[in-house]
Amino acid sequence: GLEREKILDEFNELQKLIVYLTSILEDADVLRGVLREETQYVKDTYATPRRTEIVYESLEGIEVEDLIPDDDVVITLSRRGYVKRTTLANYQQQKRGGKGIAGLHTSEDDFVQEFLTTTNHQYLLLFTNKGRMYQLKVHQVPEGSRTAKGVHIANLLPMEKEEWVANALTVREFSESSYFLFATKKGVVKRSVASDYSHCRRSGMIALGLKEGDELIAVREVIESDHVVLATSQGMAIRFALSGVRPMGRIAAGVKGISLRSDDSVVACVVVRQDDETTKIMTISSLGYGKRTKVDLYRLQSRGGIGLINFKASPKTGPVIGAMPVSDTDSLVLLTSTNKIIRLGVEDIRSIGRATMGVRLVKLDEGATVAGFDKVEESGEENI
Repeated sequence: GLEREKILDEFNELQKLIVYLTSILEDADVLRGVLREETQYVKDTYATPRRTEIVYESLEGIEVEDLIPDDDVVITLSRRGYVKRTTLANYQQQKRGGKGIAGLHTSEDDFVQEFLTTTNHQYLLLFTNKGRMYQLKVHQVPEGSRTAKGVHIANLLPMEKEEWVANALTVREFSESSYFLFATKKGVVKRSVASDYSHCRRSGMIALGLKEGDELIAVREVIESDHVVLATSQGMAIRFALSGVRPMGRIAAGVKGISLRSDDSVVACVVVRQDDETTKIMTISSLGYGKRTKVDLYRLQSRGGIGLINFKASPKTGPVIGAMPVSDTDSLVLLTSTNKIIRLGVEDIRSIGRATMGVRLVKLDEGATVAGFDKVEESGEENI
């Protein structure tokens, strides 16, 4: 009768519940999904705005900075936007001979994008993809242990939606004799005097004027005699003298650095010294191919040309995702779209010519790509 149907319905519901609870215990992805949902529920239900405000103000003529020692520190910023400040001694006190990677990436799907050795009293300049610059004193970045994840940059700066840090620099002063070089996805470059960026509000400032659809990919601190190499996703590259880029104002858009095909974009900006013919440029593609090539194989050209072949991109290799200067003692850290991190020694990747597709650096899972990469400069210290 009705009582029997009620018992059967209850039995079926319990069976479904058992299957669901078992799936949580057996599948880590399901478990993480439940944790996300429950955490979001707690946040939506019980979260309240912060009731206090931390204000850094002078006390009777004494600056807060006067009470903070100008110690050597390391600023790390991860690809996913987590930043922290760590005392340099935490890195120097490790034993020699290690791999130098533990403590660099903050989680299984993240790794360090910026690793800056600086001091507490210097300025930390954060340039975003939207062409804005934010400024902090280094000591304003929360301190964390070597293995701590850090805090998300959005907790320190009022960044806009779909805005992320493209590059970070540290400077002690904004000199009129030094310059910042900006490079955009559409091949535009701009050189500006560093002193133009000395006065920055907490809300940030325009670092360069971007045209619609363009975005900032790199900022470099440069000197008059430097050379610049721009690399593109379709395997082209151009090397030109910085002296060919005249200094421009802060909100100026810049000038053409390289002429691009309709389906091409700039993915990297490398700065080399005028007399440097020994540095090698590492180029990586989305399907795990890469090569390193001596910089002297990139002949000097006039700014604004189409450049030379840097990498033979094809369906087999995928487009180029980046390029950077490396030395034989460096290591590469690659992050895949399936959240795997692979570490390679640069010296294990043979040095080859310019117009080649390189060699396979990593065997990827089906459908996976290389999402990003960076180098780790070896210092002979373990657990950096």
